[in-house]
Amino acid sequence: MASALGAREQPLLIAITTAGYNTGGICFEQRKYLQSLLDGDRKNERYFGLIFEADEGDEPRDPATWAKANPSLHAAKSLEYMQDEWEKAAASPAAMGEFLRKHLDIWTSVGAAAIDMDAWRASQDPSMQLAQYAGRKAYIGVDLATRRDPASVVLLVPDGKLFRLFSWHFLPEKVVDAPGNEHLWGWKNQGLVFTTPGAELDLNIVEALVLQLSGLGDGSWGWSDVPALDVEMVVYDAVFAAQMAANWEKAGITAVELRSRASNLNEPFNKLIASVEDHRVVNDGNEVLTWMAGNTLLKQVQGGDYIYPTKQVPEDSIDGMIATMNAIWPLCQVPEDTSDADRRNSFFAALGATT
Repeated sequence: MASALGAREQPLLIAITTAGYNTGGICFEQRKYLQSLLDGDRKNERYFGLIFEADEGDEPRDPATWAKANPSLHAAKSLEYMQDEWEKAAASPAAMGEFLRKHLDIWTSVGAAAIDMDAWRASQDPSMQLAQYAGRKAYIGVDLATRRDPASVVLLVPDGKLFRLFSWHFLPEKVVDAPGNEHLWGWKNQGLVFTTPGAELDLNIVEALVLQLSGLGDGSWGWSDVPALDVEMVVYDAVFAAQMAANWEKAGITAVELRSRASNLNEPFNKLIASVEDHRVVNDGNEVLTWMAGNTLLKQVQGGDYIYPTKQVPEDSIDGMIATMNAIWPLCQVPEDTSDADRRNSFFAALGATT
């Protein structure tokens, strides 16, 4: 529709929507663009927008809050209707999310959201550069895929009580260029998604990145500018990784297989959730990892105390968060304040019972 406006002398395109939960889609993209215009960061005299929403700190049950986000209150919506909707929301977490999105225009996660996204965004530090931590001890988590799902590599640098995260995400070029994946195409142009030609990802690009981060690379696949760290271990899911892991081991990297099941991910998942809420997880503002964090839901394993990461629909990728949990996993095996020697000894002592 927008491309057809060029054939008209006085074109006008009008769009209206409420908030949602998919921060990787066109709606949130337009929302961010409009916010940048309203904040004065950008200028576009041909683009006009209004946002009616509740403000931070407003009481969601207060009719005064309802009026802020609903200019048609008492006309298209009655006060009685809003009161009924609020009572439903107060009785159900799922209904509360719907109430916040559709009636107060507040962006939320959906379902049993695992990650506190307000805390996640509050801990973003876009000025953080990997070169600042060259030579520092680090852990790498890898989650692989070859076709529709992204493959992700997450580097975790312990910094006192903080976990500093850097991430890389990979997809086949054909997937990124497919209709409906405009958000992936945009991230590719921003250098946040890396591609290889065709419909299947060439995993050599991932293998080369891990070698480069470990100081064992040859600069291939465009990784020559990536600094080396003291990578203590690489933790990976077994799927698609057999040959890659063998090559890492041959190069001298400690590579540990961790199958993605509840018994293995329960502890690092809990640690990730708590660390985000405590503002201990500092990410570099990578929009892809933030999107994946918002997609990550919490599933309770039936008949046990384990929790497991899941997603609402197949399109809501969480691969980067699985890679993050893999990177956190070694830190769950030993106390964080032990010496390097003690950490390694304790880790390998516990290894056989955990994997």
